[in-house]
Parts: sequence; C-alpha cells; structure tokens
Amino acid sequence: MQITVKGKNFDVTEALKNYASERVGKVARHDASVLSADVTMTTERNWHIVEVTMHGKGFDMRGEERTKDMYNSVDRVLEKLERQLKKQKGKAIARRTTDSHEGSGETETRPSERPGAKNGPAYAPRIEHTYRFQAAPMTIDEAIKELEAHGHNFFTFLNSSNARINVIYKRDRGYGLIDPRTEEESD
Repeated sequence: MQITVKGKNFDVTEALKNYASERVGKVARHDASVLSADVTMTTERNWHIVEVTMHGKGFDMRGEERTKDMYNSVDRVLEKLERQLKKQKGKAIARRTTDSHEGSGETETRPSERPGAKNGPAYAPRIEHTYRFQAAPMTIDEAIKELEAHGHNFFTFLNSSNARINVIYKRDRGYGLIDPRTEEESD
C-alpha cells in the first residue's frame, strides 16, 4: 500500500511522517481493498489539522480532524476512518451473503420478517456500548474546563446550581447547554 504524508504550509518532521504512516498502515490492515492513502497536515492558528483520504477498490474515504496537537489529530482521524472501514467491510459482507442467497434459489425469512414475529424490525438500531460514570457536581465553567481538558465534543455533569444532570457541548462559536426538565419543573 502506498502512503503519502505531506504538509500544507507546514514542515512535517520525520518522526511525524513515520508516526502517521505507521498508524495509517495499521488501520488499512482492516480492509485488504485499501490501495493508497494520502495524509495532509496543516496548521491554522492554534489548530493542528489532519486530513486523510483512503483510496480503495470501488471506494474513497475521507476524514478530517483538528485538535491542539498534531499526534492527537492523527489518532482521532484514523479512529474515524477505522470505523468507516469496518462499516464498509460489513456492508460488503452483507451484500455478498444476500447475493449468494438470491442466486442459489433459497428463500430464507428472517425471524422478524415472519408473520407474528416478536423480535421487531430486521434492522433495528441497537446499543453497542454503555458507559456508566459518577456525575460529579460542578459549575458550568468547571464543566467547560473539563470538556476542553479531555478534548471531547460534549461533557455530562451534575449542575451544582440546579442539582440536575446537564450536558455541555461545543458549537461553532462557543458552547451549548442541555438542561432537561420534567413537566413539573417547567418554567
């Protein structure tokens, strides 16, 4: 597989090139149909932006991530592309299995497609992971600091001013706050 690492208005160090190439190679191993990858690194104000485009047999995938650290940007964009590759591979496998059933003349019904089935729709969304945590009481300013410190897009916390679970999230210019209430608590 061919991997190209370049910088736009930015001199890419040898260590950074090696790191990006190694990480892209590990991600590309998930799907043998990946032929090449282009990695472009840019700095813009205080942001370190990494854009990765993967070219494969019958598809192109692109991901971009911006953080305050170039290595972190590389890691985060490749996590996105890894998820996309796994999803792409799953779709290809699903296509192959449905094609083989259609070609063989077999008629197979899924449990959810049978009359009176209680399993629900065939492609119902499902929860793949549950993250449980102890919500610490804090102010909105403290929650924003935690959000920035962890580099997440949102942060859930126990608002010390109203004793409710709130979510602070990043917006284009600033932050947003989700403050759910029950009907009894409505203003």
